[in-house]
Amino acid sequence: MSLTLAPDPAILGFQRAIREFKKDLKDEALYREILATTSVDQVYTLAEKIQEEQGKTGHLRHLSKIQKYLEKLNLYAGAIDTFVQVQPDILALIGLLIQWTSTLSKSQDAIANIATEIGDLLPEFTDMAALFSHNNRLSDVLCLFFQDILDFYLVTLRFFSLSRWRYFFESLWPKQKEKIELVKTHIERHAMMACCQIEV
Repeated sequence: MSLTLAPDPAILGFQRAIREFKKDLKDEALYREILATTSVDQVYTLAEKIQEEQGKTGHLRHLSKIQKYLEKLNLYAGAIDTFVQVQPDILALIGLLIQWTSTLSKSQDAIANIATEIGDLLPEFTDMAALFSHNNRLSDVLCLFFQDILDFYLVTLRFFSLSRWRYFFESLWPKQKEKIELVKTHIERHAMMACCQIEV
């Protein structure tokens, strides 16, 4: 008689977050486009390409502002990848947002500013990988960060998927920013939880 191992709760948590994101997005084609971004390096390449193109027309935007955010996501992806395969490359979705918003400087600035703020809130994940193998609560917190980041993307994707968002950006964006502020509050709380787990 063979024994069936119970699924890892951490794996189930990440898989559930991805399923809910896909369901709430309600756009299979867009979901496939998201998964076409397979690494944070691709995001850097895309950002550099856009900056080069905008520099030629005199509209260079400072996309380097999001570097800290990307670095934190890279460390986070490495942390969760050491204990579960959950397609962390979906975290590189910010590249898609940069591409969409590059046609309107104010929207691009808005995304860059929010990504910078979230990057400041995310904790240092470097030391976490050595801890969560024997700390289930910390792996739960890492899963919460995954959900937070997907929530941030969901709010922005829904907004930039609107056909006429360019014409109404000034009036519509503040409401979207309120939703993102709520996500930032969650990230801040989860960062405090992570720090408490590290100190235990």
